[in-house]
Amino acid sequence: MRRLSVLAVLAAALLGLAAVGRGLGTAAQDGTPAAMAGHPIAGTWLGKDVEDTTSPPFQVSFLADGLVIQAEPSAGDHLGVWHPTGPRTFALTIQQASERGIATIRGEGEVAAAGQRFAVAYTVAVAPVGGAGTGQYGPGHIAGRRLAVAPPGTPVGPLSALKAQFAKPGATPGASDLAGWRGGTDVGQRRPSRCRLA
Repeated sequence: MRRLSVLAVLAAALLGLAAVGRGLGTAAQDGTPAAMAGHPIAGTWLGKDVEDTTSPPFQVSFLADGLVIQAEPSAGDHLGVWHPTGPRTFALTIQQASERGIATIRGEGEVAAAGQRFAVAYTVAVAPVGGAGTGQYGPGHIAGRRLAVAPPGTPVGPLSALKAQFAKPGATPGASDLAGWRGGTDVGQRRPSRCRLA
């Protein structure tokens, strides 16, 4: 009889653990790609550093698998990860690697109720090659608006006329500064890297 009692207790304990495991699995699904795809931050945005009003806008994409890709004309490309912290809130970590070291940006943000704007507060830490890390500096702030699909409008002229407006002085015919807009920026002509969030 005592042996049956021990087996009954063990069986009850195993059933309890299985129930807890199912509950934990359901809670963990909030970070799954399916749940992340439904989060309002998923998509592509145009971002702007709130404090640095002279810096150009940049593009940042939050993918459903948790990847963040930022393309910034003044500081190059950044890669990182994000995860939801609530129905409209999220956290992210983004890094930019260079020959001088790695800058790490950590931020927390919120998407506005309408889903067309976001705000992020962030810190930056730099780990130089062969040196000690700087610690986190900040906070800085980013404001972003969702990039929306729009149909093409009525052309005001041919593409050749647009390229002529941006032609480099003394350059060969057809050369223009539009190369950077197509992703062909000459790395040697980029401004020094600035560390910012996406």
